[in-house]
Order: sequence, then C-alpha cells, then structure tokens
Amino acid sequence: MAQHCDQNYRNRLSKGVVTVNATQLEDVRIETRVESYQLTSSGNGCTGIIAWKAGGEYFPDERWNDFILVLARWWLSSLNELLGSGGSTVFQFMDGPFYIECVRTGTEVQGKFIDDRRNRRIVSDWKLSVSGLTEQVTEFSKSILAYCDQNNISGSDVEELRRATEVV
Repeated sequence: MAQHCDQNYRNRLSKGVVTVNATQLEDVRIETRVESYQLTSSGNGCTGIIAWKAGGEYFPDERWNDFILVLARWWLSSLNELLGSGGSTVFQFMDGPFYIECVRTGTEVQGKFIDDRRNRRIVSDWKLSVSGLTEQVTEFSKSILAYCDQNNISGSDVEELRRATEVV
C-alpha cells in the first residue's frame, strides 16, 4: 500500500501523542493519543482518545474515546461548511451529547463547547483564527490517515477522509 502521509506524521505517531498547537488568539487544540487507537471489530475503522482543549479545559473529557476516523470525516465536512458558507457549523462527537458550535466572523471563529446531557450548557467559549481552526482539523485528519496507512486500515471511510483532506 502506498504511503499517503509524509514522514513528519509517521514520526509524530511513533511518539504516541499527536497534539496540534494553535497560537492565534487563544490556545485551542485538538489532542489525540495514538497509543489509545484500536481497530474496530469490522477491521476498517478505529477508535481512540480524542479531545479539544481550550486553555486548560478538555472537552468533552481528557480521556474521551470515540470513533476517530468518523470524527475526522465529519469535522472536515463541518470545516468546509464553515469556510464555504461564512456562517456557522457544529462539530459533533459520535458518542454522547457533546458538540462544538462555531460561528465565523471575518477571519475569526468563535467556538463554544456544549454539554447537552440534561439542559444545554456552555462548558467553555473561545476564539481562534479561521486558519488556526483549519490547521487543527486538517492536521488531526492527516494524523488519522497516517495511522491507517501504517496499520493497513482501508475502506470507504478511509478513502472518503483522504479525498476530504485533499480538498481543504
């Protein structure tokens, strides 16, 4: 299988933690832990620890485990919606009533971490540049593709993510 991700991503994966730091406006980043990745029972997807972090606050939780391959596809779609419409979008998690609302205003994105278990509650709000958010989501997606390439994970989800990553 051809390797579609560069050596930088493979090196970062081998260290066990992929963290993409944002320096614009606020310290907002997506964190994922490669050592937590597990192949799904179908053999064509993966789960792992994933969280957004704004300042010192993890969302939904520092040890949140979700379907990271699916999230990467969804989040690229949400990012494209935000970039294309100039309005707003939601970044969903697959498990649980947690999501991130984002509104674009010019070159900035205002984000809100939402916990909707009982009553809708804003856990945290933050601002980030559009380019910073774009970097977060695309770097996360590329790290998932690198993991899939290294572990010979294939299928329609991987190919859809690969195409979506090329578009951004």
